[in-house]
Amino acid sequence: MKKSLLGVLVIGLIAQGAIASTGFAQDAKGLKIGYVDLNRALNEVEEGKQAKANLEADGKAKQQKLEIKQKELKAQKEAYDKQRPILSDEARREKEGNLQKSFVELQKLSQDFEKEFASKEGELTKPIAEKLKIVVADIAKNGGYAVVLPKDIVLYGAGGTDLTDEVVKRYNAKK
Repeated sequence: MKKSLLGVLVIGLIAQGAIASTGFAQDAKGLKIGYVDLNRALNEVEEGKQAKANLEADGKAKQQKLEIKQKELKAQKEAYDKQRPILSDEARREKEGNLQKSFVELQKLSQDFEKEFASKEGELTKPIAEKLKIVVADIAKNGGYAVVLPKDIVLYGAGGTDLTDEVVKRYNAKK
């Protein structure tokens, strides 16, 4: 999950506003802040491990299809290169057109696979992420945390508590 600097600043301002509105800003010693490495949690919960395995298997199958198409295109190109000196101008243009068409088809297939992969990743990880948010909220409420932030947006944190291990443990225990 890549965040832009603007996104980080906006989330920081929102968190600052949330802290100030709860009255914790006046008593910094009583402020309890936590953070969670959501990517790590997603990869370590059992459901996330299964989703990742499914994605990898699907990705590997698609990669094999792409490699087959690449080999076919390479073989076509090599055959064309051998025949090129003896081909008429018209036959050369036709073969080059066919090669170009095959290359464009390969690129489109690759792009389609990438879109499918991203879509499937979203389908598999979104429900897990939603459940992770519920677990984080529960830990925050029960632990008295004023704010729990994603680790990847924390630029600096003195004394913040990493809750990732606890989130993974509780998520897996809910099964």
